[in-house]
Amino acid sequence: MYYLVFILGIALSFQNNKKRSWSFIFFGVILTFLAFFRYGVGPDYFAYDFLYSRINTSVIQEILFGLDHQEVGFRVLSSFFKAIGVPYQIYLATLSGVTLYYIFKLCYKYSKMPTLSLFIYYSFYYFVWSYSAVRQGVTITVGIYYLLETLESKKYVNFFLITLLLTSIHTSAIILLPLLFIVSLKLTFKKLITIVLMSIIMVYFPYGYVIEQLHWLPFLSRILPYIGRSQSYGLINFQSLARIFFLCITLSHYQLLSKENNISKKIIEIYILSLSIYFIFKFSEITAARLSIYGKVLDILIFPNIYYLYNKGKYPKILSLVLSKIKSPSNNKIVKEKILQITYICMLILLCSLVFLKEVESMSSYAGLITNSPYVPYTHIFNKNSYQFDNRYFLNMIEE
Repeated sequence: MYYLVFILGIALSFQNNKKRSWSFIFFGVILTFLAFFRYGVGPDYFAYDFLYSRINTSVIQEILFGLDHQEVGFRVLSSFFKAIGVPYQIYLATLSGVTLYYIFKLCYKYSKMPTLSLFIYYSFYYFVWSYSAVRQGVTITVGIYYLLETLESKKYVNFFLITLLLTSIHTSAIILLPLLFIVSLKLTFKKLITIVLMSIIMVYFPYGYVIEQLHWLPFLSRILPYIGRSQSYGLINFQSLARIFFLCITLSHYQLLSKENNISKKIIEIYILSLSIYFIFKFSEITAARLSIYGKVLDILIFPNIYYLYNKGKYPKILSLVLSKIKSPSNNKIVKEKILQITYICMLILLCSLVFLKEVESMSSYAGLITNSPYVPYTHIFNKNSYQFDNRYFLNMIEE
């Protein structure tokens, strides 16, 4: 099922603008149904089930005497759902639904090719933020949507209140405030380059050890466990090199995208700043990934918008130079541009394919799905008795 949806996504992604509404809605409905009826998918499916079972149906009692230590806003929300008798599957589907709803809004409002954006989301992020880490998935999608909206509307008080609410669900959402502040400044290409270079240099500073010595500060208590288990320095690893690659693509298209409109400029600036945040917090891989994802997710807008500009005959200077060097029949400019467009989209589909296969396999592995199939099956509430999971929360559940 997952693989068929991936192929369908490719087929629908390049419909022209007149057809983009139906292809976008159709693909979005499929992703929604997959998320709503899934069972056991992702490492946190049974973990959230376990946490939900421990939530007190009294909001006050949960706040004062809750058994677990998630953020208070998340526990209050869970307590409310449980108090009105919402079963776990509906509760989880609602959280996933909120995530997908804001992704749909983000893609349709800010992408030149919404279905392609949704396809990239499916390949890159769907199996983590819509299936597994749904708590942060909600804060990422809601937060980044309202960040972009605030940059247009200038309603800063509303955004501040929204960010506080999201932070009560997942602490990492606090990063939205400095992102808003920095991107509201007049950033130039040179300033962004300086920020990127400084953040990369900071990778080699062992200040993770300094932070460990400040364990008495209450606001550091949330990240100290991650520092202890995953200190990471240097750039010679897949995570860092992949982000440097994305930075190179984005920076090379900065001038081109910035000329489109102000919000397009802000989107690419948020993206670059978020990747810089990753390198600043590289001493803790988990913390770096969780903080940088708020802007990193905007590649679902940036990559399709680049392709859209290519179709309009707009290219960055470096590619214009490449085009002038390409030899084609009768040295036709249109043929050269088609070669470049096809090359770009083939590389994008290849990238999506590699990430998609990795994410699907990781999802199955972390969930502990026991199967002899060479493909990862779609496990859902209608066939759940046909599968077993080597997952401690699942095993505890069936023992009860």
